Amino acid sequence: LIWNAKWIEAEDEVKSIDKNNGFNDKNITARCSQKLGHIHQMLDKYSEATEMLSKARTQFEAIGDQLGVAQCLRNLGDIHGMQDRYSEATEMLSKAKTQFEQIGDQKGAAQCLQSLGDIHRMQG
Repeated sequence: LIWNAKWIEAEDEVKSIDKNNGFNDKNITARCSQKLGHIHQMLDKYSEATEMLSKARTQFEAIGDQLGVAQCLRNLGDIHGMQDRYSEATEMLSKAKTQFEQIGDQKGAAQCLQSLGDIHRMQG
């Protein structure tokens, strides 16, 4: 559903998965929070997206999922950048880049660098 941009249907499906999980699998709970954050981001609901991605980040930290943490940081950085909150965006993206580098994810680190470059370009 997400790939077809059926955001509302996707949101309902993720909420259903999360409810059925009932916090039994912490990884599923964290992934659901992350997906809901992504859906809200695509719908330009930035405060809801920030809330869900921050929640997911905390959940990923609790289970030791460094990739999940890095992905949430990158998305949070991108959201702050879209809101012209450049210092916060730079901080989040720099943390995400470091996290991606630590786990050997070159693509993730490169995406962070691209977003950081975009921020510097927007600032002139």
